[in-house]
Amino acid sequence: MRVVHVVTRTNIGGVANYLDHLLRGLDGRVESSVVRGPASSDEGDYFAHRPICANVIDVDALRRRSTPWHDLIAFVQLMRIMRQLRPDVVHTHMAKAGALGRLAALFARVPVRIHTFHGHLLHGYFGGMKTRIIVAIERVLRLITTHSVTNGERVREDLIAIGVTRRDTSTMIPPAVDPMNLPSRDEARGALGLPTDRVVVGFVARLADIKRPDRVLALAARVPTVHFAIFGEGPLLSSVRAAADDLANVSMHGWFDDLAPVYAAIDIALLTSDNEAISIALIEAASAGLPIVATNVGSIPEIVRHEVNGFLGTDVADLARGIESLAENPRLRNDMGQAGRQLANSTFTVANLASAHLELYRRLVAPNVS
Repeated sequence: MRVVHVVTRTNIGGVANYLDHLLRGLDGRVESSVVRGPASSDEGDYFAHRPICANVIDVDALRRRSTPWHDLIAFVQLMRIMRQLRPDVVHTHMAKAGALGRLAALFARVPVRIHTFHGHLLHGYFGGMKTRIIVAIERVLRLITTHSVTNGERVREDLIAIGVTRRDTSTMIPPAVDPMNLPSRDEARGALGLPTDRVVVGFVARLADIKRPDRVLALAARVPTVHFAIFGEGPLLSSVRAAADDLANVSMHGWFDDLAPVYAAIDIALLTSDNEAISIALIEAASAGLPIVATNVGSIPEIVRHEVNGFLGTDVADLARGIESLAENPRLRNDMGQAGRQLANSTFTVANLASAHLELYRRLVAPNVS
């Protein structure tokens, strides 16, 4: 079976991480290709230092922000690639690649066209008018989509409710994380320059508006006895760094390809996003045995069970209470961390991710095999 994945870019983040795990899980069972656009200089390339189990094809015109002319060029190039590769399945990821990839697959007469929604753009990204336009476009694209995949059940229900997909032509498949070999806490803290005598909250995310790093800084001001370590880069890096300089309990650490030392060094994982699907960083944190404090958005409750392996909240005050409860109670941190590890290691595995996709591909391709 030949599958072509089309992705807008493989920047450091959840989509590329998801795709990497899927390709590794399917290696040897599916002939995979990845067609991708370029990542911007401040995002990094997730594939740059990893062996990728697929043929990777770069299409420069496939850009996140582009002109109609670039989109037309990308569409033509995608169609030519698909006619050359003659895949059984075209599987698209991210909004731009999802639109152009599915249209190109239709014109190239690819029998099965799948799109994965790694979240949605309904909240926190755009104003009302632009959001309505995006929803209208996705409703039209639904007509040429064989099947839709979501990473979380709440995201799937949101998309069904607005007519972007249907229950009978959509599936929820959770992402995967790799088990990590964690160094000792003292070794990790020494390498990262973190204090050894304080509870450390770790924020691992791209520094962008939707991730709300401003809330991390507000929490640091509100809970001064706890140290907040920010791991990430992105368009807000300069402004976040400038604001962090005024807070004695905040440190900036940039991005790490290997996050095992990060999870070994911190005591509590934090997510402050306005909108999120399934957060790979939180699944990794749970797998590492960390309790989590997070905003109650998207499918985050499918990772964080409130008062079981962490605390969910809707604002800074809620998040602060969760952090304070965990900071004051080492036994609670341990118990919640162990509960999260059990959840992560039973649900978010490469084997589960690959087998669910393989079953879906086979089921959808079978009617087209003569």
